[in-house]
Amino acid sequence: MNQGSDWLRGRREALIRRSNGLRLDCGSHVHEIEAALQRVDRGLSLVHRVATPRVLFAGSLLAVLLLGRMRSWRTLAAGLALAGQLVRRSR
Repeated sequence: MNQGSDWLRGRREALIRRSNGLRLDCGSHVHEIEAALQRVDRGLSLVHRVATPRVLFAGSLLAVLLLGRMRSWRTLAAGLALAGQLVRRSR
């Protein structure tokens, strides 16, 4: 009985050590993910500040002039309508 108890105690300690190691490993991955998401968040806040209706209109007009195709007019009009909706909903 004592031998089985010692084995279980050793197994439990090994599992606790393994769990602690995995927890530390997971924590380091969480820090990496948080750092990447902070960069994305800063970029999105910059876009949110810059993306005024005038800027969107000027950018779409420039894209039309640069692209100049009929198909791009439809695509641009759809994109501009979507961007306008997003700006309106975010304010």
